[in-house]
Amino acid sequence: MSQAYNPNIESRSDYYDRIETSAEEIARAVEDDPAVAEVGELVHEESDSSRVAMYHHEAISAIEHSDSEPYEWKHLVDDSASWQEVIRVMGYTVYRQDLNKELRDEYDLI
Repeated sequence: MSQAYNPNIESRSDYYDRIETSAEEIARAVEDDPAVAEVGELVHEESDSSRVAMYHHEAISAIEHSDSEPYEWKHLVDDSASWQEVIRVMGYTVYRQDLNKELRDEYDLI
């Protein structure tokens, strides 16, 4: 019996499976059409549209399971940002870093 799809990140394995899937989709898009876009822009679009960037509970899971540190987030929010927004931005940051690493290590794209 197959397991039902669970969109939530519940483990380190879930998180890195999502990173690998996103990297594979970007690599396929570049392979299919090398003029499609700059890889960095595809990484931004994928990271920005991910559940990690939209939902703070997913961002917390990404931060928890990622090997990266969310060190580049402060310039993405202003001083009046809510803690939920800060967490989402930190999640986006680690997701983007891990996606870049996967594309660099597995596909030599970054």
